Amino acid sequence: MNDKFFKLSDEKQKAIINAGCKGFFKYGYRKVSMSEIAMEAGISKALLFHYFKNKKEFYLYLFAYALELTRQFAKEEISISETDLFEIFMQSARIKSRLLRQHAHLSRFMMSAYYEVDEEVAKDIKAKTNVVTANSIESILVRMDRRKLKDEINVEELVRIILWCGEGYMKEKYYDEQLDIDKIQAGYAKMLYFFRQSCYKDQYRKSQFDE
Repeated sequence: MNDKFFKLSDEKQKAIINAGCKGFFKYGYRKVSMSEIAMEAGISKALLFHYFKNKKEFYLYLFAYALELTRQFAKEEISISETDLFEIFMQSARIKSRLLRQHAHLSRFMMSAYYEVDEEVAKDIKAKTNVVTANSIESILVRMDRRKLKDEINVEELVRIILWCGEGYMKEKYYDEQLDIDKIQAGYAKMLYFFRQSCYKDQYRKSQFDE
């Protein structure tokens, strides 16, 4: 990657990043061309290749950028003193909602990258996401109050199941043309309510669904 990219104005960098995220999300890694991305960004194809030597480098840069932005949001949004499992998951949902509101193309691209199957980038993305997922699970297991769960619950298995369900839910909603972020977050909260009622001891359940 050419460091001259970082010498561009924030506005120009954002235009290139958004164009890449938009193209990769809409068409997938293989089908979108750097020419299409350059046109969307309002620059020449030659200039885009001047900043990024090939499509793979650009794709992996965008994913790394998305991960770093997510980490920054997490530092601002997450309360490490929270111990309730489902409140911890809601913190994560609020981060996703904030990202989606402020960086819609980037958020959708990041989600689609998790499911990218093209061999040229899939292995690199999987290696990065495996680390992120493992760290997320470890963080949750360390913080959560296990006493609230029914005795027969396998804690790590439950955390993984909630993650899988959440990812599937988000994947479906992110491809919706009419993106309703409030509705997405409410639906996610409703899913967590179901798990809370099913897995918590009676005294820790909620009497009614509360978004």
